[in-house]
Amino acid sequence: MTLLGLRPLVWIGGLSYSLYLWHWTLLVIASWRLGELGPRSGFAVVALSVVPAWFSFRYVERPIRFAPALNANPGT
Repeated sequence: MTLLGLRPLVWIGGLSYSLYLWHWTLLVIASWRLGELGPRSGFAVVALSVVPAWFSFRYVERPIRFAPALNANPGT
């Protein structure tokens, strides 16, 4: 098995779009509220961004992606 085939990395890959959106949002808010972030605090914010990324993936992105009305084939 390759490194990118490991389960945790595949899981992070599935969250990548939501994680991208959330980590930047939270980094900007944290730096606005706390000032310049150091490596530890920046990493902590990015790590914490997994939580809202998972929720938005699970309860927003997936339901929209797999909504029957949006996946209907208009040709049939």
